[in-house]
Amino acid sequence: VPYNCTILQFCHCYSTPQNNPRRTMSSAGGDPGSAGALRGAALALGTVQLGLPYGAANVSGMPSEAQAIEIVIRAIASGVRSLDTAHGYALSQQRLGIAMAQLQVMGLPAPRVVTKLDTSIAEATSPAEVVLIVNASVANSKKMLGLEVLPVVCLHTWGGHGPSLHGGAAYTRLKKLKAQGAIEKIGTSTYFPSDVIEALADPATDHIQLPFNLIDHRWRDAGIGEALAARPDVTVHARSCFLQGILVAPNTTCWPAKFGREVAAAVLGAMDTLVEELGRKNKPDLCLAYARAQPWITEVLVGAETVEQLRELIELCDTPPLTSEQVAQVDALMPRVPLDLLNPAKWHDKPSFAGSFATGLLGPDDGDT
Repeated sequence: VPYNCTILQFCHCYSTPQNNPRRTMSSAGGDPGSAGALRGAALALGTVQLGLPYGAANVSGMPSEAQAIEIVIRAIASGVRSLDTAHGYALSQQRLGIAMAQLQVMGLPAPRVVTKLDTSIAEATSPAEVVLIVNASVANSKKMLGLEVLPVVCLHTWGGHGPSLHGGAAYTRLKKLKAQGAIEKIGTSTYFPSDVIEALADPATDHIQLPFNLIDHRWRDAGIGEALAARPDVTVHARSCFLQGILVAPNTTCWPAKFGREVAAAVLGAMDTLVEELGRKNKPDLCLAYARAQPWITEVLVGAETVEQLRELIELCDTPPLTSEQVAQVDALMPRVPLDLLNPAKWHDKPSFAGSFATGLLGPDDGDT
């Protein structure tokens, strides 16, 4: 990928399918999910980093507006078809709107944007107030993104904004907006397997976002893959592939101290063994290859603060995912960890990892927001 060329040269070179093999990773028309087994799940770009300083492993800060727009354009020109944002990601939606206008001028595909509602709905005192906040959030997203119809709108969390919030007023309102044509698809971000099971029980659910990585056994234990197989109409974005960078750390010093260095050493040691035995490039490659190999995951959601980080991610995703036999090998070797380790909100003492993947440039995944 010629990352040293100008953006116009880049887009001219990569704007045709024959020059861009990653265009085969998603189905025509921008709808992900038809990638063959050789490629595995595709890459989706999380954009919280483009709107605010974010991430335990973020050492470069928030990019400028020009840098953020360039990251988006290069991602789409490289075959990425989905962008994830939210009302609460500060400048993210506004910057995506500017980038998408430029994409249209350049003749590049329009990305499938997944956004999330304003989290202030949790403070609503009545169902009527929830409706007002949902309406305002959707209207704001349309304005910021420059879209008449939003491709996907999600609750920011099922547990706090779903059925338990004023009888499910927010999701009910999203359903009505979908029926009116203001939204194409609706869904939710989730944190626990029980959230996914409940959301899938509603036939209106089109999209699920969940945290997933090679030490997170909860989804396998709960049979989430089987549950999603029964809903092939639902797209799944998997975030937290690198668990805010600690899974790709060069040593244990950046891990949350409350869990003990023994846990960190066991996890990282097992990963080093698997990198060697499976012939992967490094730990980031192993993490991505494992997530991309899951047949129930549509796209793996990762973030980038720089063009170089994006380049590294795309290069790693141009390698084959793990085979089913290799996935089983990973599952057998990776140690069980405390459940609180799987949720960064439970860490209390955030890690200060400022290390690298391969070149010292790759940042955190799209995290746990």
